[in-house]
Amino acid sequence: MALPVPSRDRVQTAALMMSAQAVNLAGILLVTRLYTPAAFGRYAAVAAVAAVAGGAGALRLDVAAATAATERDATLLLRIAARLNGVVGVVVALLAVAWAAVVGDLDRPAFVEAVALGALTTALGLSGTMVYARVRDRRYRLVAVVKLVTTLVQGVAMVAFALLGDRSATVLLAATALGYATGALLLFRPRPPAAGVGVRDVLRRHRPFMTASAPASLINGLTLNVPLFVAAAVSSVAAADLALALRVGALPSALLGQALMPILFGEIAHQLRSSPRRARASYDRALAGLSVAGVVLLTGLAVGTHLAAPLVFGAEWAGAATVLLLLLPFLVGQFAVVPLSQTLAGTGGNRQQLLWDVGRLLTTGLVFLPTLAGWISWSTSLLSFSLAMAGWYGGHVLLTRAALTRARPVEDRPASGTTPTNPYGGDMIVDADVITTAHWRLRAPTVASAGRTVCVPTVHPVGDRRVLRCAQAVLDAGFDVHLIWLGGEPGESRPHPRVRETRLPEPTSARQRLRLVPAVAAVAERTHADLWHIHDYYLLPRARRWSRRTGRPVLYDVHEYYPEYYSQRFAAPAPVQHAARRLVAGAERWYAGRLGAANAVSEQLADRFRALGLPAVATPNYPSADAFARPARPLTPDLLRRVVHTGSLTTDYGADVLVGLAVELARRAPDVEVLAVSRFPSEAARRRFTEAVARAGHPTNLRMLDPVPAHEVADLLATCGIGLSLMQDVGEARLSVNSKFYEYAIMGLAVVTSDLPAARHFVEEHAVGRCVPPASPDRFAQAITDLLADAEATCAAVDRAAARARDELSWERTCAPRLRAIVRHLLDVGDGLPGQAVPRPTSVGVDRP
Repeated sequence: MALPVPSRDRVQTAALMMSAQAVNLAGILLVTRLYTPAAFGRYAAVAAVAAVAGGAGALRLDVAAATAATERDATLLLRIAARLNGVVGVVVALLAVAWAAVVGDLDRPAFVEAVALGALTTALGLSGTMVYARVRDRRYRLVAVVKLVTTLVQGVAMVAFALLGDRSATVLLAATALGYATGALLLFRPRPPAAGVGVRDVLRRHRPFMTASAPASLINGLTLNVPLFVAAAVSSVAAADLALALRVGALPSALLGQALMPILFGEIAHQLRSSPRRARASYDRALAGLSVAGVVLLTGLAVGTHLAAPLVFGAEWAGAATVLLLLLPFLVGQFAVVPLSQTLAGTGGNRQQLLWDVGRLLTTGLVFLPTLAGWISWSTSLLSFSLAMAGWYGGHVLLTRAALTRARPVEDRPASGTTPTNPYGGDMIVDADVITTAHWRLRAPTVASAGRTVCVPTVHPVGDRRVLRCAQAVLDAGFDVHLIWLGGEPGESRPHPRVRETRLPEPTSARQRLRLVPAVAAVAERTHADLWHIHDYYLLPRARRWSRRTGRPVLYDVHEYYPEYYSQRFAAPAPVQHAARRLVAGAERWYAGRLGAANAVSEQLADRFRALGLPAVATPNYPSADAFARPARPLTPDLLRRVVHTGSLTTDYGADVLVGLAVELARRAPDVEVLAVSRFPSEAARRRFTEAVARAGHPTNLRMLDPVPAHEVADLLATCGIGLSLMQDVGEARLSVNSKFYEYAIMGLAVVTSDLPAARHFVEEHAVGRCVPPASPDRFAQAITDLLADAEATCAAVDRAAARARDELSWERTCAPRLRAIVRHLLDVGDGLPGQAVPRPTSVGVDRP
């Protein structure tokens, strides 16, 4: 297989990294001439403490930020990591002062050295955190430039302090701290705090990095520096020789290995978020290249240093050349594996990483223990350590490759008849068939483009599940898509030839959403589209004008029973509501009947438009396999104690009932946890819910979650056992089947819902659960406790129902073919009538988000 040609940007970035290491090499040559072995050995031993503490002080939350799925999580994780860096630096300085006082060496030089140690610890930690922040942004060249500047500042400071007459270990620590602090400042970019993000929820989602990766990082640092601490116990000369040998031996690793880690790990991290299948191939290629380069470079360096050390570094450093030869196996393994070592944590293998590091640390201690006891020589223990570490690095490769093989989620599998595409650049992450953003995910199949564009204008929020499902069906049919919706970061992007996205500002109220209709319509009208697929009643008049002016068709996607919904939205006498329903229905018939076709969320709705002579298909909001085809987990009694609500939180959707339910459960079943996704259509709805929670005394069993992207809902539901729907008996509620019903059913959750006709019919046909009066929190609580009281039977029944639901409630099998057929019909690029030979779904009612 031909290797890809690196881009000019990658070549320039690598050149900057190499320049930084060349400067580092020059600095080592000067330091060995200006400072004595004793000073250098002391500096190396103390700096090792800063490296260990600074590297693990952020609890690997910086690595978590680099792989976080959402920008809000990443922002919060980086803030916490930076604060931890400062705290750890202060703690290290205080501990150094306390240690000096305990051993009776606390004087002014010792105090200054402790302060320098704390500053270096903080600077090292902040620099690493900022590097991972820029890696997430793919600012690799900036990282390379900053590394070069860091090395220059550090080298210049070391030489300047020596020329000024102070050649102690303390000034070497201060010079190193100055270099890394400069780098951290250059990499720093202010990130505004993310509103509405719960610290506990974010930390809980990334807990493995704190509980496994952080200890692994600490253990790894100790393992690498135990030889230096043992050498210091043997003699100052041994410590100096080992410190210099490690510095020289690490040069190739830093030049072509660790220096490239931001690029290598950055790309693998992006692939793990979007297409893990490609991450394994990238890892293997990088490992093979690093291994070959490591053997060649380090062998040449070790032999050359052995011959030239007395001339280059001075006669007093000749022992370092022999130590370098002994460490050759260890250095080759380090060169090849360390730049890719975070890959194992990125795949979720945090515990394997921890166990691997613990085993390596124990091995290191066992290797050097005979030396401290005087049983074997220092050189023999060094060679034993080197060979043992090479074996452990080989074990790490096997663990990582196995983890990458498993890291292939179902949503990354290509659709039938498609093959992976090549990656494209842009502000979205595109790998193989998957395009991923912070708010949504789509596949870009490699079927030939029909050269037609379907524009999807809507005032629904960015990432709306039905909009995404429909867009995916259109993409699979070979058409290009232009999405226009509200929320996210306002702007326009086209990171992929098949997909364009325009985002308008996120509204804070229903009134503001209506005010944005003209803005959405203006963008849609300017779009060069072959078909408009509108998802809102409000766009009907404008869509009629587009169609009449251009002669191009419009597909009307009917999410709701709009006449019933709007006529009963506000309190009014029955005659007024009846007149309003007829008015809304008349306007819908007038405009929709002059468009191209309708795509409705139920057969009843589709029949309304068929009666007008309009082509219409029914596509209920069945879950998509792209987001919900993960392996089913069996329901257990413990999971039944986690109750979840994923829908909008308004009065009509039972927000007040949810708060009352939490209060009742706290009294009846305190061990039951109620989780609710913070989905508020307006700030007013958020404010009313917050006030209701405050009036209820902030129930401790009610936990609010950040909004969850559509492709992450399945992961949330898999951790719960009961799903709630609290729809009140208003508007179209009696006719509606909430989207979350389908999701609860196929993910194996029991359903507790309001006792309304369509919801009751769904539970009887497809799920297991209870139907209770809509406005009764105590009855909802009683239904949940009843399910818990008969937990074993409930779990068995739910598992059986979930297996059936996965077969029957499939968007790809039932709905997507109908939608593709009607789009082809409207664009006259296919044969057959819309929906031909596709069986009707068995559900009733309309699906609501």
